[in-house]
Amino acid sequence: MGKTKAAATSSLLFTLAAALLIGRTACAYEQPLAPVPEVPGLEQTKIDLGHKLFFDKRLSKDGSMSCVSCHEMTEKGAGARPGVKKDKNISGIEIGTNSPSIFNAWFGFRQGWRADSDTLETLINRPLVNHMNYPPLPGQKRAPNSKEQRDAETATWKEVLERLRNVPVYAHAFSFLYDSGVTRASVENALTQYMTALLPRGSRFDSYLLGHDEAISQDEKDGYARFKSFGCVSCHQGRGVGANMVAEFGVMLADDGAAEPMVERDASGKPSHARFKVPSLRNVTRTFPYFHDGSIAELSDAIRIMGRVQLGRAISDNDIKLLKAFLGSLEAAPDQKLLADPFAGDGK
Repeated sequence: MGKTKAAATSSLLFTLAAALLIGRTACAYEQPLAPVPEVPGLEQTKIDLGHKLFFDKRLSKDGSMSCVSCHEMTEKGAGARPGVKKDKNISGIEIGTNSPSIFNAWFGFRQGWRADSDTLETLINRPLVNHMNYPPLPGQKRAPNSKEQRDAETATWKEVLERLRNVPVYAHAFSFLYDSGVTRASVENALTQYMTALLPRGSRFDSYLLGHDEAISQDEKDGYARFKSFGCVSCHQGRGVGANMVAEFGVMLADDGAAEPMVERDASGKPSHARFKVPSLRNVTRTFPYFHDGSIAELSDAIRIMGRVQLGRAISDNDIKLLKAFLGSLEAAPDQKLLADPFAGDGK
């Protein structure tokens, strides 16, 4: 099958998948996008406990890293440092991908850029082991189910749980909130409660979806119209404006097409047709740098590239301006109390 025909087939499949998802998640609004909902089942005491754990460097082997080291919590929940494409592990080695926003984690039908974690709980395990406690040696990759990885996980959790049990405030809190006390499952649950509570609710665009036409400007409405007509909603739809499917990155690139730094290539230099979880676009105006490899610093450039490699079209400067305006209307912040360092001022 020729590349053009294959791309058209892939695009059709994505559109059909989007139509099914739209019908399931957003039909009440007659739109391909839906407002961020309230999530039932959260307990404030467990959220507060997860909040402490997320900021606590005692989760790392040498006390140098916390989850916040790779997820800047001021306004975006994503990669921590300006001008840096990828964060580093406790050994000072770059991790494999750009750290995505933790604010949007709940939207994911699966977790991770490769969609290879099925829940938030299983997502927690990877950075805890591979970034904060037992990172692979430089140049080494551990397969997820390899003996080396299993050994690293066993050692990590044994040490992390022992450290937490030796902190009286944690020992007391876990014994009060969980029958099992300090265990892997209870630590994962507390962190998951906290990360779920970080959902960015209350954007102006959600207000528009709920019937408040004046909530967004005409430029933002025009940008949304282009977002739909250009086909962006084939992959970015539902409550998360993405995060609910996997897609090939570079689907419209010819095998011998122009180089795109973020498109993975095989040994012959041709696109490898790698597939990634489609990221949520909520707060995308804040979550630079862009793409799985953090290779693009500016949102305008990311939009232009997506038009070229995913839609097979050149997007004009004016249309990029309008699309950026629409994406800006998706901005929203979690409860500010959840973003503050719970250890500030206590010497921790």
